[in-house]
Amino acid sequence: MKNYVICIILFLIFNSPAFSAQSPAENRMLKKLLKFDSSNLDVRYNEIYKHLGTYKCAKDFKMISGRMESTADGKYQDFMFIYKDGKVLFFGKTIFEGYENYVKKPEKDFNAVLFQRNNMNKIQRIQVYHSILGMDFGNGTQTMNVAVQNNQVIIKSTVENCDIYELFDNKQ
Repeated sequence: MKNYVICIILFLIFNSPAFSAQSPAENRMLKKLLKFDSSNLDVRYNEIYKHLGTYKCAKDFKMISGRMESTADGKYQDFMFIYKDGKVLFFGKTIFEGYENYVKKPEKDFNAVLFQRNNMNKIQRIQVYHSILGMDFGNGTQTMNVAVQNNQVIIKSTVENCDIYELFDNKQ
């Protein structure tokens, strides 16, 4: 009986979130994938999208002005990869001559998910909180609205700003 109780306690400990391979933020995002239907979003899955920049846009995702910014210093390029199951990976590459040839499809890593809520397409990303004075504040999630138009994925990053990603073709 004593061994039985010890086994149950160990089972409960090792199945707790503390021993999970995913962070609590990833676990929350994975729950949203349970109801994901890839046919509800007209996007090309298992493809790479290149960040074109941040633009001023209206509530309906229409661009109001030209590009406000691309990357912080022009030394890297942001990309997004959308998996068929609704997982998304945002990643960056250092820019050098011919860097486009080295941008490859990732290996199932993800840091965001696509989902539908109230007939709207949304994306939920992991948000890493910066540490201050050596204190680590961990991470959480940020949810944004998404639209797809003409091989472009438009993410409403703030009330008036949209990040635009365009289908990337690096096939030579």
